[in-house]
Amino acid sequence: PIPPCNEQIKIYNFLKQEVSLIDELLVKQEQLVNLLREKQQAVISHAVTKGINPDVKFKNVSGQWIDAVPNAWRVMPLRYAISKIEQGSSPLSDNNIPESNDIGVIKISAVKKGLFNETESKKLFADSDFDARYIIKKGDLLVTRGNTPELVADACYVKEEPQRKIMLSDLVYRLSPNKKVKAQFVCFALLSDYMRHQIKLDARGSSMTMAKVSQEHIKSWVITIPPINEQVEIIDFLSKQLAEFERLFDAAHKLIHHLKERRSALISAAVTGKIDVRNWQPNAKDAA
Repeated sequence: PIPPCNEQIKIYNFLKQEVSLIDELLVKQEQLVNLLREKQQAVISHAVTKGINPDVKFKNVSGQWIDAVPNAWRVMPLRYAISKIEQGSSPLSDNNIPESNDIGVIKISAVKKGLFNETESKKLFADSDFDARYIIKKGDLLVTRGNTPELVADACYVKEEPQRKIMLSDLVYRLSPNKKVKAQFVCFALLSDYMRHQIKLDARGSSMTMAKVSQEHIKSWVITIPPINEQVEIIDFLSKQLAEFERLFDAAHKLIHHLKERRSALISAAVTGKIDVRNWQPNAKDAA
């Protein structure tokens, strides 16, 4: 049934006021998420270029991307810090997530801002080619070969042994650092501002929808390398910091989801008569 015109107007004004309040909260939460991301980026970038010791002395370096580093650090192209770069393949697969006894191949979405998500993978067909050399394992450093210019060369470190047998895809590299550097430190470096500047420069000449970086690109990127013991300290520091950021992101996204559900439920209830707005009055601000 359609409510009388005067009640329709009441419903409209009610929803206009209540939904606008929810929308304001949504905007504030989205702004909070963006601020958290900026803060997270700043924390990573500072730690992998300046370290976490406030009393350290610095030396100037002649580089386009970095002006000074702690005295004990070195700056060099990545080719001198990694021993091998591997690229996976593209075996035939479907869109189902592989079960524990299946074999899968990862999607580029499995690699995101330092975190590895093995459920972002596809089940291989029974007759697909399988190469055990490309199975992902604990301790692997993964870098996406292709994506949009903003997301290409995203990196993650595989902290735990995957629950499934999952292969590298042709759009993901596996980097094997040498004894100079820890894999997880390279991962954090790849997420930093100074490294993203280098990545975007190499990705710029590619398609704006799908940019790619080559192995030679990766080898040419300049990286800061602290002594191993300091790398371990930075890894521990950033791991704790990022875990806290993830907790805050999760809380913010849950609230955003709740607000959107509340918004939809409020609209539905108002237009179906489940909320009686006949005696509702706008607040002083809206009435004015």
